[in-house]
Amino acid sequence: MASSTISYTWRDKNALQGFRSGVSLHSHTNHSRETLDFLANFGNQYPVIRPLLTRWSANRNKVQAANQLRGELLDAADDRQTGLRPGEPAD
Repeated sequence: MASSTISYTWRDKNALQGFRSGVSLHSHTNHSRETLDFLANFGNQYPVIRPLLTRWSANRNKVQAANQLRGELLDAADDRQTGLRPGEPAD
């Protein structure tokens, strides 16, 4: 079986040497600068899809709220395990 490696050209300028092919992995982080503004423009151009965009936006807001609540609950559980009182900073 062939082995696989992940090389980063931003870490190692020689990472491409010795390879004939590769795959570019694309992901988003909190440093991403891409926006979804084009969707609002698309909705303005084609009003028939506005309800769909509204539904997607509402679902996204629900997911964000659930993720925030889950994070708060996990933080509270961690605080209980470490003996911290709510809101007390950890050292």
